[in-house]
Amino acid sequence: MSADKNVVFLHGAGLSSYIWEDFSQQYFPGSICAPFPLRESNQAFKRKITLEDYCQSVGDTILKHSPDRKVVLICHSISAIVGLRITKSLRGKIKGIIGVGASVPHSSRHFFSTLPASQRFLMPWIIRLTGTKPPAKIIRNSLCIGLDASIADKIVNAYSDESYHLYASKIQYDLAGIYRGYVKLLSDKAYPLSAQELSISNFQPHSVKELSSGHLPMLSHPNELATILESMLLDNEREIK
Repeated sequence: MSADKNVVFLHGAGLSSYIWEDFSQQYFPGSICAPFPLRESNQAFKRKITLEDYCQSVGDTILKHSPDRKVVLICHSISAIVGLRITKSLRGKIKGIIGVGASVPHSSRHFFSTLPASQRFLMPWIIRLTGTKPPAKIIRNSLCIGLDASIADKIVNAYSDESYHLYASKIQYDLAGIYRGYVKLLSDKAYPLSAQELSISNFQPHSVKELSSGHLPMLSHPNELATILESMLLDNEREIK
């Protein structure tokens, strides 16, 4: 596939750019991965990180890589919260957002609002009490569906805490003139189909594609995901009204 320096990959909660690195350079050479901030910090320090800190870190990476070009964000899971918020701080810089099993609340809402009703009210309390890093067994059984054992081990061992603010902060965004695509992950145990369907309803994408994959298709189904993203990036080249 052709090189595209206008593509920026964002990773989901607890992860880092390593989930995208091999995929991005194999299929979209010249693209970049924009990591969340302070990945090596301890849990106590991470509690102080605000959503604006996340957006500032990702925004700085985008501006450094593409100072004179508009970009398309490929947002995995909760990173869509950051991507959507950046459409305001980098107004006119973002020409497209493609969500991959992405969490998309209504403008002026937060991540928790996208969850099924049974989790919507309990999850904030659970995360406040126990933190944002699930037990290893839950990480393995929810994130690692379809992955080789060695890759699953890396996901579990490298999983990092996030700030509560990433989940609880309300965001505002305006997607006028921005292309929107969504890749629905049919076997995702970490972010279930009901949550993805609600996110799609909130997002109102120009294109929705389905992939029979768990939460990390860039690792389990790279060829299929690359084909979908390539088609959406080509679709993005049309004029969005």
